[in-house]
Amino acid sequence: MERRSTNVKGFVHFGGDVVAGVEDGIAVHLKSASTGSAAVIEPLSDSDTAALTIRAKGAATLTVGNSSNVVVLAAPLGVGSTFVPTAINRYVVEFTPPELAASTWANSSYTVTGLSTGYSALILTAKYALSGCYGYKARCSTVNELIVTFGNYGASTIGTGESTNRFTVTQIL
Repeated sequence: MERRSTNVKGFVHFGGDVVAGVEDGIAVHLKSASTGSAAVIEPLSDSDTAALTIRAKGAATLTVGNSSNVVVLAAPLGVGSTFVPTAINRYVVEFTPPELAASTWANSSYTVTGLSTGYSALILTAKYALSGCYGYKARCSTVNELIVTFGNYGASTIGTGESTNRFTVTQIL
């Protein structure tokens, strides 16, 4: 195996699995794997089921993977759900809200490399609050194309003098 620790403060290498906490009722099993398969972290218990919590300390960020990893959720979301997301992608889109007369809607198109049409949810969050009575909704009409429909729910024209804003686009596949 490559990448064995050479930390000058010390290190320990185990040739097989590691189980910790066997006298506590639920233990943690670090399961090794051969090349081409996946290593596993799982709880061990005499019960048929055992929960596993992974958390950061205090208010610190918990990070799973990095920008080159694919994170897979292999179980349905929620009780009674059959939806299993295969990916969650995040994009940033800069835009200037259009000027809209009262009670009108307008579509704006943006190129977003990586955006796909086979999504289950598309969530837009504007970095800065939009003035007036703007509403907006999003869809992906073709690969790499985001269509945002802006609406004016108010009784007067809005959007004059609006500055550049930023959407965070979250796509759940």
